[in-house]
Amino acid sequence: ECQAEKESARACPACTLLASREDSLACELCGSPLPPPVKKRTRQGERVDIKSFFVRPTQHKPEAARFPAPSPAAQRLPPTGNVLLDCAAPASVVAPTVTCAIGPSDCTNQPAALESALPAGGVAPLELAAEAAAPLTLALPLYNPTLACWRSQRSALPYAHVAATLDALAETRSRLDKERILTNAFRSALALRSPLPEVIAMAYLLAPAKDSQAGGHRLRPEFEEAARPLTITHSMITAAVLEATGASRAAYRQAQTAYRDSGDAAFALRDQGGRQRLLLLPPPLSVGHVHAALLSLADVSGAGAEKRKTGLLTRLLRAARRTELKWLVRTFVPHMAVGISLEASVLPALAAAEAIHRASGSEGRDGRLECIAGSGEIKAAQEAVRAGYARRPDTNALVAALLATGVAGVVRECTVRAGTPTQPMLAKPTTSVSEVLSKMGFVEGPPATAGAEAPSILAEHKYDGQRAQIHRTAAGTIRLFSRKNDDMTAKYPDVVAALRVSSSSSSPFAVDAEIVPVVKRSVKTGGGEGGGEGGSDADGGGDCRLGTFQSLCIAIALLYKQPSMAARNR
Repeated sequence: ECQAEKESARACPACTLLASREDSLACELCGSPLPPPVKKRTRQGERVDIKSFFVRPTQHKPEAARFPAPSPAAQRLPPTGNVLLDCAAPASVVAPTVTCAIGPSDCTNQPAALESALPAGGVAPLELAAEAAAPLTLALPLYNPTLACWRSQRSALPYAHVAATLDALAETRSRLDKERILTNAFRSALALRSPLPEVIAMAYLLAPAKDSQAGGHRLRPEFEEAARPLTITHSMITAAVLEATGASRAAYRQAQTAYRDSGDAAFALRDQGGRQRLLLLPPPLSVGHVHAALLSLADVSGAGAEKRKTGLLTRLLRAARRTELKWLVRTFVPHMAVGISLEASVLPALAAAEAIHRASGSEGRDGRLECIAGSGEIKAAQEAVRAGYARRPDTNALVAALLATGVAGVVRECTVRAGTPTQPMLAKPTTSVSEVLSKMGFVEGPPATAGAEAPSILAEHKYDGQRAQIHRTAAGTIRLFSRKNDDMTAKYPDVVAALRVSSSSSSPFAVDAEIVPVVKRSVKTGGGEGGGEGGSDADGGGDCRLGTFQSLCIAIALLYKQPSMAARNR
């Protein structure tokens, strides 16, 4: 392609005869003067605009001359209404609305490649907006949330904002710095009034992986009946990276050895140029479209499924700009390597951003911000969100309640309910028996007052089986969830059948239990409250016993905060 561009520039303007020598000054046939030779590109990996194939290329200008830094006065101008152009963009540039080719939904307010604004080489105005954005590492009172990499309110949230957030997170190991970066990132989304689905997608894409023990993606609630794994294999990721960057398999393998990371390797290969150049830049990626495109992978099946999945991943990578490519590849794996998680970092940061935004006005900046940042209001909001997610680990419902009515909505909506698994209640180990007795209220010696009764305790067997959270809905549906909130109802059909027979009431309930395999002749196990026996896949067809030890809720009565004996009496 570069050779064809060079030859077309060295054709005779009179008779169109191609020059045989690069140093020729006149046409060999008619003697007409030839245009000067075209210099080679000095920037590796520079994308080519389709206009460069039909017009004479201009001389390459230095980066500082082509992209002058916007003045402080230009940054304070009102928003232009454009998603990508910053406040210093020319007023004559008008961005038409196009349809995004990535993802199932329409891409509104996303400008196409602006031919009139593209400099030589086809660099989009997104670079200008990213340079003008306020650093996410600033302190909360100093950060201006409206100075982000996009300026249009109520528009699609660009994926460049997520990439910039992850870039900042990767540069620090401080927990407080990570919390501040995430809070500022969500403040921009709230100040520019991003739609609710975009904010939810942003929360998922910042931490798309489950914990290291479970593995896999977490881009929607795991307990949804329609939730299926994305099944992105390493061969798909490799094929998509090679196709998008134009690199050879040997070069990709060498880059992986050098960087020890697939995302960094793909980013390095793309910047080195590769063997492919895009004639026209795809529309910029938005957070909602990336999230929807990844979820659509779970629905791809049948013959040719791997090829179709690879094609979708390739289209995402080709549309990536700057470091978006690196974070997309890490999302495919998934392994972000920035030291954050959804429930411990992302959602509490969103709670802090919402508290600041709600108290500081529509733009997130006023005189109260300094007072809020130093008070306990932010900490209270974060604790409420953590507790709400533990009771109802549904990111969609939690974010919707938080943005609608604040912390009060989270407390009201995020409660234990039948059909939705809660986060597991884990035991806390102690160092000695005396510590246990002290926590239970026992003291050495006789009671302090005559006639006082010793406090009662409840002791149970230590079950060695599989943790199960059993839910029965008002419609009579019984579902079993693991400690990772994965639906394992189909794994224990005998337990489900025993529960249907033993349930004496039609009220919905949720209980914590343990499914214990039983060998009748040689092993004696402790009994539980419920007794469902029968063949199970847990031990290859042997018997099992269901031991229940904590009632979470019955109908609308919440029992998880009550003592175990009081909850069992219900």
